[in-house]
Amino acid sequence: NKCEVAYANLSEARKVAAGIAVHKSMPDAYVMNKKLGYVAYADAMDHPEAMNGLIYIACLFPEGLKSVEYVPMAKEEAGAVGHVVGVSNYEPGDTFTYYFGSAWSKYDIPDMAVWQENVERYGRQLKTPLAVTLK
Repeated sequence: NKCEVAYANLSEARKVAAGIAVHKSMPDAYVMNKKLGYVAYADAMDHPEAMNGLIYIACLFPEGLKSVEYVPMAKEEAGAVGHVVGVSNYEPGDTFTYYFGSAWSKYDIPDMAVWQENVERYGRQLKTPLAVTLK
Protein backbone atom coordinates (compact mmCIF):
# COMPACT_ATOMS: atom_id res chain seq x y z
CA ASN A 1 0.00 0.00 0.00
CA LYS A 2 1.21 3.49 -0.81
CA CYS A 3 0.35 6.41 1.44
CA GLU A 4 0.85 10.04 0.47
CA VAL A 5 0.22 12.62 3.18
CA ALA A 6 0.09 16.39 2.68
CA TYR A 7 -0.55 18.95 5.39
CA ALA A 8 -2.19 22.30 4.73
CA ASN A 9 -1.49 25.60 6.47
CA LEU A 10 1.99 24.79 7.77
CA SER A 11 4.45 27.66 7.68
CA GLU A 12 7.58 25.81 8.82
CA ALA A 13 9.15 22.36 8.62
CA ARG A 14 7.91 19.68 11.02
CA LYS A 15 8.87 16.17 12.01
CA VAL A 16 6.40 13.52 10.84
CA ALA A 17 6.30 9.82 11.58
CA ALA A 18 4.56 6.63 10.55
CA GLY A 19 4.93 3.27 12.18
CA ILE A 20 3.61 0.14 13.80
CA ALA A 21 2.14 -0.63 17.22
CA VAL A 22 4.24 -3.01 19.33
CA HIS A 23 2.28 -5.40 21.57
CA LYS A 24 3.20 -6.79 24.99
CA SER A 25 3.01 -10.36 23.66
CA MET A 26 6.03 -9.67 21.40
CA PRO A 27 7.76 -6.56 22.73
CA ASP A 28 11.13 -7.19 21.02
CA ALA A 29 9.99 -8.60 17.67
CA TYR A 30 10.77 -5.47 15.66
CA VAL A 31 13.54 -4.33 13.32
CA MET A 32 14.45 -0.71 12.62
CA ASN A 33 16.71 -0.03 9.64
CA LYS A 34 17.43 3.65 8.99
CA LYS A 35 19.95 2.97 6.22
CA LEU A 36 17.45 0.97 4.13
CA GLY A 37 14.50 3.09 5.29
CA TYR A 38 12.08 0.74 7.05
CA VAL A 39 10.61 -0.51 10.30
CA ALA A 40 9.19 -4.04 10.57
CA TYR A 41 7.42 -6.09 13.22
CA ALA A 42 6.24 -9.65 13.84
CA ASP A 43 2.88 -9.64 15.64
CA ALA A 44 1.29 -12.66 17.33
CA MET A 45 -2.17 -11.10 16.81
CA ASP A 46 -4.87 -10.90 19.48
CA HIS A 47 -4.57 -14.42 20.86
CA PRO A 48 -0.97 -15.69 20.68
CA GLU A 49 -1.92 -18.77 22.72
CA ALA A 50 -4.03 -19.94 19.74
CA MET A 51 -0.76 -20.34 17.77
CA ASN A 52 -2.35 -19.08 14.58
CA GLY A 53 0.92 -17.83 13.17
CA LEU A 54 2.43 -14.37 12.98
CA ILE A 55 1.47 -11.32 11.01
CA TYR A 56 4.51 -9.51 9.61
CA ILE A 57 4.08 -5.77 9.16
CA ALA A 58 6.38 -3.12 7.69
CA CYS A 59 6.52 0.57 6.85
CA LEU A 60 8.96 1.46 4.07
CA PHE A 61 10.23 4.98 3.41
CA PRO A 62 11.98 5.09 0.01
CA GLU A 63 12.75 8.82 0.30
CA GLY A 64 14.88 8.20 3.40
CA LEU A 65 14.49 8.90 7.08
CA LYS A 66 15.79 11.32 9.66
CA SER A 67 15.65 8.54 12.27
CA VAL A 68 14.02 5.28 13.31
CA GLU A 69 12.78 5.04 16.87
CA TYR A 70 11.04 2.86 19.39
CA VAL A 71 8.55 5.05 21.24
CA PRO A 72 7.23 3.47 24.46
CA MET A 73 3.70 4.27 25.56
CA ALA A 74 3.16 5.86 28.97
CA LYS A 75 0.60 3.17 29.72
CA GLU A 76 -0.45 0.00 27.93
CA GLU A 77 -3.52 0.35 25.75
CA ALA A 78 -5.31 -2.53 24.01
CA GLY A 79 -2.22 -4.69 24.48
CA ALA A 80 0.09 -2.13 22.86
CA VAL A 81 3.19 -1.02 24.78
CA GLY A 82 4.87 1.19 22.18
CA HIS A 83 5.49 1.94 18.52
CA VAL A 84 8.34 1.56 16.06
CA VAL A 85 8.39 4.56 13.77
CA GLY A 86 10.21 6.08 10.86
CA VAL A 87 10.70 9.81 11.37
CA SER A 88 11.12 12.25 8.50
CA ASN A 89 11.26 16.00 8.00
CA TYR A 90 8.22 17.49 6.31
CA GLU A 91 8.53 20.75 4.42
CA PRO A 92 5.37 22.79 3.80
CA GLY A 93 3.99 22.01 0.35
CA ASP A 94 5.70 18.62 0.13
CA THR A 95 4.19 15.17 0.34
CA PHE A 96 5.24 12.60 2.94
CA THR A 97 5.20 9.28 1.11
CA TYR A 98 5.62 5.82 2.58
CA TYR A 99 4.53 2.26 1.88
CA PHE A 100 3.09 -0.30 4.26
CA GLY A 101 2.10 -3.92 4.02
CA SER A 102 1.84 -7.24 5.76
CA ALA A 103 2.20 -10.99 5.33
CA TRP A 104 1.23 -14.11 7.26
CA SER A 105 3.58 -16.81 8.52
CA LYS A 106 1.11 -19.55 7.65
CA TYR A 107 1.12 -18.56 4.00
CA ASP A 108 4.36 -17.59 2.28
CA ILE A 109 6.59 -15.80 4.82
CA PRO A 110 7.96 -18.36 7.31
CA ASP A 111 10.02 -16.01 9.49
CA MET A 112 11.22 -12.45 10.09
CA ALA A 113 14.40 -12.92 8.03
CA VAL A 114 12.36 -13.74 4.92
CA TRP A 115 10.04 -10.81 5.64
CA GLN A 116 13.02 -8.43 5.88
CA GLU A 117 14.39 -9.76 2.57
CA ASN A 118 11.02 -9.05 0.93
CA VAL A 119 10.79 -5.53 2.39
CA GLU A 120 14.36 -4.71 1.37
CA ARG A 121 13.82 -6.06 -2.17
CA TYR A 122 10.68 -3.96 -2.57
CA GLY A 123 12.58 -0.91 -1.31
CA ARG A 124 15.30 -1.45 -3.92
CA GLN A 125 12.63 -1.80 -6.63
CA LEU A 126 11.04 1.50 -5.60
CA LYS A 127 14.40 3.28 -5.83
CA THR A 128 15.32 1.76 -9.19
CA PRO A 129 12.07 1.02 -11.04
CA LEU A 130 12.04 -0.90 -14.28
CA ALA A 131 11.87 1.50 -17.22
CA VAL A 132 10.55 0.25 -20.55
CA THR A 133 10.69 2.17 -23.82
CA LEU A 134 8.64 1.06 -26.82
CA LYS A 135 9.71 2.05 -30.30
